[in-house]
Amino acid sequence: VANLRIANATVSGRSYVGTLAGCAEDATVTNCSVVGATVMATGGPNYGRAGALIGHIKINCFVSRCFAIADVSAGSHHVGGFIGVIDDDNHAPCVVSNCFSVGSVSSTANCVGGFIGYVTGGHGSGSFVFDCYTVARAHGSDSVGGFFGKLEQNCKVTLGRCYAAGGGGDTTGTSH
Repeated sequence: VANLRIANATVSGRSYVGTLAGCAEDATVTNCSVVGATVMATGGPNYGRAGALIGHIKINCFVSRCFAIADVSAGSHHVGGFIGVIDDDNHAPCVVSNCFSVGSVSSTANCVGGFIGYVTGGHGSGSFVFDCYTVARAHGSDSVGGFFGKLEQNCKVTLGRCYAAGGGGDTTGTSH
């Protein structure tokens, strides 16, 4: 997918929710934007994977020169202001570069990040996130962060020239 702009969309679903895609596998996404969107994951705590642009990317996914200005809310896990989950579990890394997000991210569950909610995997070389930033503020019950909500134990992710300026994460419960 290239050169796509989505404006003023409202997207909702139980799990795997994103304005551009709920899940992207072995895909390339370039020069895409989401502006003025509202994304809602309604599935409860056993569901999840919601992001302003994409809910879940996995296996050889490349996302570059994209941005999202959106509000994301959920009653589920793995929620991000840009991408809900990055998963490279099958030895094929995902790469996110030159992207940003603006807005708010909130969940009554855990793994909530201003940019990416949850990173898992760790086989092979891992995933890569370069030249990205967020000014989204994240709120959740546990594992809440300004950039990442949670990095899974033993996952591999290379991070370069990225930052969060949304004021960090707020938790309404305990944090690990």
